[in-house]
Amino acid sequence: MLLECAPMSQDPVELAKGCILHKMYLHNITGGVHRPIERLTKGKPDEFAPHISKAFNKLKTEGIIRRKPAGYGKQYYAVRCEKGYAYANAYQRYANLPVADYTAPRGPPPMPPPLTPEQMKILKISAKKMKQRRATHSN
Repeated sequence: MLLECAPMSQDPVELAKGCILHKMYLHNITGGVHRPIERLTKGKPDEFAPHISKAFNKLKTEGIIRRKPAGYGKQYYAVRCEKGYAYANAYQRYANLPVADYTAPRGPPPMPPPLTPEQMKILKISAKKMKQRRATHSN
């Protein structure tokens, strides 16, 4: 289910909010994961550069971005909520990106294919050790 809460806005501050949240949701910077403000506001389109700091402050005021206490500087994370998803999806539509369904559950990453005997020989891994590794990772 894709969220269609917010109408497609052309307000640059609203789009800058979506740009920030898109990056945070895409890289799963939510809950326990946090980043400094400098890393969150880098790499944005030039058209949003003058609006990024204002958008970031508004997101903090709305409670969508929260501060994580850390002894090594100010760190922030995004809260997963429908309003945040709506901002991110509005930005994605504006930037012609595929609209993501952030509410969909994410499973664990798929297991890589087993190593071939040639690869195990190069890595000097015996077949017995490889089976033991697979057994411990599958539990």
